[in-house]
Amino acid sequence: MDEIFELPVTYKGEDFSFPAKLLKAGYGHKFEVEIAGYPVIFELDEEECYRALIDPDLLKNSKEIEIGLLKEVAEVIDYITGRKQ
Repeated sequence: MDEIFELPVTYKGEDFSFPAKLLKAGYGHKFEVEIAGYPVIFELDEEECYRALIDPDLLKNSKEIEIGLLKEVAEVIDYITGRKQ
């Protein structure tokens, strides 16, 4: 069972806390972060940076989920995993 933790993110001067969990699969891992009630998966890309996997229609139609917010969440994940200091 995956444990849920709170992921603190500051975006546009506002503090947020998103429920998140680490998903382990084989030798890899992903993070599932709930943003505006929707699960968003963050995984490493070819350049070893976290990227968000999200339905483009959801991104287009949601007022709460912005590309900048997804980038900030990825930056926080980079920080907590020790990839960036």
